[in-house]
Amino acid sequence: MSFPSNLAAAMALAALVVGTLAGRKEHPGPESRAPTTLAVCADPNNLPFSNDKLQGFENKLADLVGRDLGLAVRYTWLPQRRGFVRNTLKAHRCDVIMGVPASFQLARPTEPYYRSTYVFVSRTDRHLNLRSFDDPRLHHLRIGVHVIGDDYENVPPAAALAQRHIIRNVVGYSIYGDYSQPDPPARLIDAVARGDVDIAIAWGPLAGYFAQRAAVPLEVVPVSPQVDLPFLPFVFDIAMAVRRGDDTLRVRLDSVLDRHRSEIQQLLEQYRVPLLPLTAVQAAPQPPQKPAIPTHLGPMPGPHPDTLAEPKNPYADDRAAIAEGRRLFGWYNCSGCHGDHGGGGMGPSLRDSVWFYGGTEARIYKSIAEGRRNGMPSWGRLPPEQIWKLVAYIKSLRTSKEPDKP
Repeated sequence: MSFPSNLAAAMALAALVVGTLAGRKEHPGPESRAPTTLAVCADPNNLPFSNDKLQGFENKLADLVGRDLGLAVRYTWLPQRRGFVRNTLKAHRCDVIMGVPASFQLARPTEPYYRSTYVFVSRTDRHLNLRSFDDPRLHHLRIGVHVIGDDYENVPPAAALAQRHIIRNVVGYSIYGDYSQPDPPARLIDAVARGDVDIAIAWGPLAGYFAQRAAVPLEVVPVSPQVDLPFLPFVFDIAMAVRRGDDTLRVRLDSVLDRHRSEIQQLLEQYRVPLLPLTAVQAAPQPPQKPAIPTHLGPMPGPHPDTLAEPKNPYADDRAAIAEGRRLFGWYNCSGCHGDHGGGGMGPSLRDSVWFYGGTEARIYKSIAEGRRNGMPSWGRLPPEQIWKLVAYIKSLRTSKEPDKP
């Protein structure tokens, strides 16, 4: 399993590997002397991402980074399961993880270096050409999905299928698999090639890599929609990550990513990673009879939030509106990303004073309505009054006891 592979898998329930990892907060500390090695935390049996034979694309990426920075690459190997971050990065046994969600909260991510998606995988000779979770054929086909435990609803594809009452024809394959064998997650793709299942739904980088190595031709097609409302994403930005406080290393890694962006893309294409543009994820389309609501600020006229005269929230400090905002926060499953009471999880905390895109009421509104590039989808089709009430609730979460940084 891999951060990206499971990560996408478990991410839907604030788990995609993020939910399965436990760890305490790290207190930033000063960096002492210049490093002589690039110490990488990695899984020794997790192709196409990494292995101890250095055959994964994250191994190749680590080599590229090491060469650019003039550092020798050294690995700390550990299966990417529960406690991986705690026992590697946070234990100071290594300094960088090569693949995590761009919104990862257990470490400090770099800028994302690719975006990928869940995909449908089927035998080419079946001519299924299946592209959407809403395809009625999914009620009858035998569908394989990765699972993390005994509960088949713990990964995004299984949750999407369950929402459509597609359960009895779903077959679960453990994302962990038999770790004594090479490439355990590949068993799901093997099942498609053998005909044990009609179609699989898998994280794109894993599916693309093993599909090209299958005994029979396989078709790999990105799923749609990209986000199942209220909030079940299938598309994720992937970044590297360092310990919180290792800002010098993070800035250096961002520079490497910027200098070698085309080379990194070529590397990912060689591994058949399904790539999407690093732009904001679009929410699932609404029924045509329901007109879209503009994403401009609020029900009242006023300047755009990028101007100095930002509009004010008409529901600010309104107790009834804040209570309604709290209900909407739960109804739209905002806690699935931002944690209970906005304390942070897969997405950033909403309780501290750190706001990457601005913490004024107008800018929070814009983040909700228009989305942000690192995983926040657009919710602009919500009624403006609901967005303002969500803003009122979010602003009420900040207390004097909350730290300035997570």
